[in-house]
Amino acid sequence: MGADGPNARRVAGLILYPAGAEEAEKWSVEVLFQQREEFRSRAVELPLPETENPAPVTAADEERGYQLFRPRIEDTVYFSTRPKQEQLGGSLEAFAARGERRSLTVAIRPLRDLGSAELDVSDLRGEAGVIPG
Repeated sequence: MGADGPNARRVAGLILYPAGAEEAEKWSVEVLFQQREEFRSRAVELPLPETENPAPVTAADEERGYQLFRPRIEDTVYFSTRPKQEQLGGSLEAFAARGERRSLTVAIRPLRDLGSAELDVSDLRGEAGVIPG
């Protein structure tokens, strides 16, 4: 579903006046103008935060077309987020006792149009056995 979904537009008001009523038409045009001006005066565009000390993009990153990084679960990741050096490389690891849950977070910063993407998960292997992917 796109931006034209069932809740994308709603009628908040309706002005009816007889055809040819020039004064009413002028008034409705003025109301619309005032509503637009009020919206523009109150609307604020908040820029996305810049990453402090982002890791440089390497030749390997450029060739791959992306940077794979591991933000902490409590980090907010925006479209503009660039990974920090400590978020790159390594492997995803978590330890949990039976019945516990652990979250792992991974993010991808595309360096070019990646088209359609898929995520494949391999088998999870440990001393006690294998959990199939």
